[in-house]
Amino acid sequence: MPAAAAKLGEVLGDRHILLIIDDAWREQDLRPFLQGARYTTRLVTTRIDSVLPDNAIRQPVPAEDVAKERLNFEKLAQRLGEWAQLLKIVNGFLLAIASSIIVSECQRR
Repeated sequence: MPAAAAKLGEVLGDRHILLIIDDAWREQDLRPFLQGARYTTRLVTTRIDSVLPDNAIRQPVPAEDVAKERLNFEKLAQRLGEWAQLLKIVNGFLLAIASSIIVSECQRR
């Protein structure tokens, strides 16, 4: 695993990238993604606060907000007729918006 972590850091290099690590459960699984790549911003989602490094900036999301947003996305999927291509296009659009918000938040801090 250390070789894979080193290779990932090497591939990311000095590029400015947003790396999203979703649903981290164990610190040892997250660790390889935190090595190298000094200009990479990492967004980690987890339900377990102790998984995150001590210096991580935390943004708690209340469970009721998650449930509300899930319902909103389900309604959107229904409005789009649950067509895979339309959902993919909208997903890309929402990801672009979320990424720009996250990057601007990180730059402000």
